[in-house]
Amino acid sequence: MIAGLIICASLTVVDGDTIKCDGQNMRLLGEGVPFVSGIDTPEIGSHAKCIKERKLALIAKGGLKELLAEKGLRVIFSGAVDKTPTHRPLVNIKSCSPPPNSHAGSKAEVFRTVPAAV
Repeated sequence: MIAGLIICASLTVVDGDTIKCDGQNMRLLGEGVPFVSGIDTPEIGSHAKCIKERKLALIAKGGLKELLAEKGLRVIFSGAVDKTPTHRPLVNIKSCSPPPNSHAGSKAEVFRTVPAAV
């Protein structure tokens, strides 16, 4: 597949590492490389192994919602899809505005770069 810009009329958060663009689930890649590394957040709902994981998942989801509230975001398709049955596109979200001068808050602690199992 060819990498490129994705235009979304509707962009929402599914969980801490998945967005929905016009009804299509898409997995965040972050600074990772497809099938090598990427973003992984705690599992949400019944997929969580314990209460702490559920709480962290909700924090991650809230943090991603805050990020998506920014105007002028771009969804960039990496050219790869994950290995789930739905073959979610692996994407990055880029901001058109310069990065803020502040440091990342505690919400960043629930995001981690890991070897990919997508």
